[in-house]
Amino acid sequence: MKLETKRLLIRPFKMSDDIDLYEMCKDPDTAFDAGWSPHESIHTSRNVIMNYMYADETHAIMLKKPKKVIGTISLYKNNLRRDYTVRELGFCLNKSYRNQGFMKEAVYAVLEYGFKELGLDLIMVCHHDKNIACKKVLEYFPFMYEGTLRMYRRMYDGNMVDAMMYSMKKEEFWRYKNEILYCSIFDYCNISTFCSLYKCTSV
Repeated sequence: MKLETKRLLIRPFKMSDDIDLYEMCKDPDTAFDAGWSPHESIHTSRNVIMNYMYADETHAIMLKKPKKVIGTISLYKNNLRRDYTVRELGFCLNKSYRNQGFMKEAVYAVLEYGFKELGLDLIMVCHHDKNIACKKVLEYFPFMYEGTLRMYRRMYDGNMVDAMMYSMKKEEFWRYKNEILYCSIFDYCNISTFCSLYKCTSV
């Protein structure tokens, strides 16, 4: 998967991304949100990159200027829904680059790629109940909240967390995209009005 947005490139990982990935993944808050243990050394990050390259499901989110990897984004198979037209979306962003719209930009591009190029019928998302950053990103899109999976997993620190489950069908995404286009062409609504239609934030 290779995608380009206004400010980002979404591409396969390279071993040369090790420093940027380590910078992101050593942070305890970022690691907690993502559900993994903080990387103890750059060697851990290099091993993770090798796994990413082998599985070809998780890709790098790279800033165009300056050229720097600031996050990861994935489309992978899920054991709850095993149909080949379903994938699960996952993402993580360097804490220093939050609240600037980067992840919304990346998620939109990957959603469009999944529904248009891969022919998916549904994309689901799951995050643990303490991951507020992920929840804020999802509120920008027409994901349907499906419920809470209690006692979803035990974190690396031993604490048990619940999982919040969401999904989006392809027709819901295309309707959402058409609303954005209509607003853009006809100045039908400003961003705050548009966001109110989808119960999202404008940040």
